[in-house]
Amino acid sequence: MPAKIQFPRFLLTLLWAALCSLSLLGSAHAHSKLLSTHPVDGAELAEAPHQLSLVFNRPLRLVLVTLTDATGTVVTFDLQNLPSTSGENFDLPMPEINPGDWSVSWSALGSDGHAMRGGFAFTLLP
Repeated sequence: MPAKIQFPRFLLTLLWAALCSLSLLGSAHAHSKLLSTHPVDGAELAEAPHQLSLVFNRPLRLVLVTLTDATGTVVTFDLQNLPSTSGENFDLPMPEINPGDWSVSWSALGSDGHAMRGGFAFTLLP
């Protein structure tokens, strides 16, 4: 009768953990990430930007972009006027804004259907 091979339990646990980690890395790697914005996060601008730019590493569908001032007033960008709401690069015409602190929030759907959101802030100097 052949001898039964037994692996130490800690080796099996280690192998299982390594396989789980690899599967999680592959899943996380597939999601789109925001690479850059204009204005950049934390920018202090002497003049108002003419457009808001978002650049992602993978194609996605942009669902919502808002601009909020320090008083809580929200401006929603009209995405229907964009050439496309799907892609990696988005340039949105900026509305006229007053000096002050502004925050940008965005929501999108990745090509895998994963919902994503993020934001950044900038200041328009007086």
